[in-house]
Amino acid sequence: MSVDRSEKILSCINGYGRGLEIGPNHRPLAPKSAGYDVETLDWLDKSDLIQECMRCGLDPSQVEEIDYVWRGERYADLVDLSRGRFDWIIASHVVEHVPDLVAFLRDCEQILNDRGVVVLAVPDKRYCFDRYRSISGLGEVLDRFFAERSCGGQVISDTALGGLAAVGCS
Repeated sequence: MSVDRSEKILSCINGYGRGLEIGPNHRPLAPKSAGYDVETLDWLDKSDLIQECMRCGLDPSQVEEIDYVWRGERYADLVDLSRGRFDWIIASHVVEHVPDLVAFLRDCEQILNDRGVVVLAVPDKRYCFDRYRSISGLGEVLDRFFAERSCGGQVISDTALGGLAAVGCS
């Protein structure tokens, strides 16, 4: 008996805790409609995600309300922490599009409680639409992090958001 992708990811979180799903797009893994205490962060709001799904030929029926639309700011400056920090964060097919991997992980750490977990679903590059792009090495990841620190904060480029726009489109 094989475990499907969603079950495997959800087995890593406390389903009864408070969570944040980053980039749920058209297929949330911990949907509000299933009773999860989850907030969502994506690059578009619900109506724009529905339009993007339709443009890409994807079924928009599972798109849920988006709580936070990310424009490059730090997560701690965007999300509401008045209820406390999150117990878990899920980011599926997101990490390969973030402009600064180290800052992404640091941002997640800042909004998680002491026992919080981050669950990343990272696609197998061999089977993705961008399979011919070169792989970023650790040196590139660190260079990006230190370059952004030297220019005064997190930088977001149009190509970073454009990369997210391409998710799911061929």
